[in-house]
Amino acid sequence: MKSVSLNTFPPKEVLSELNQFAERIVGREFHQMGYPFDQEVNLHGFYQWLIETKLCDVTLINVGDPFKTEWDMLESDEFERRCLGFLARSFGFPE
Repeated sequence: MKSVSLNTFPPKEVLSELNQFAERIVGREFHQMGYPFDQEVNLHGFYQWLIETKLCDVTLINVGDPFKTEWDMLESDEFERRCLGFLARSFGFPE
């Protein structure tokens, strides 16, 4: 497997451009049309948890059926099933 090392931060001029873009997007958060989003969500704690656990440094691409029984490299099926069960109960769907 190839190891890739990326700079932690982009060059200052690129970071400045990204910051300006972020400021514009945040300033227009309630002016979006299309798919309904919950703009009043607070994910600070979740993002902090991602950083603390270093899960933010892992690419998780796990497409497929969490109810399968064959081997899974990520070994995340049980957790996925629990998440689906929680969502099903929360929204009144059968488990």
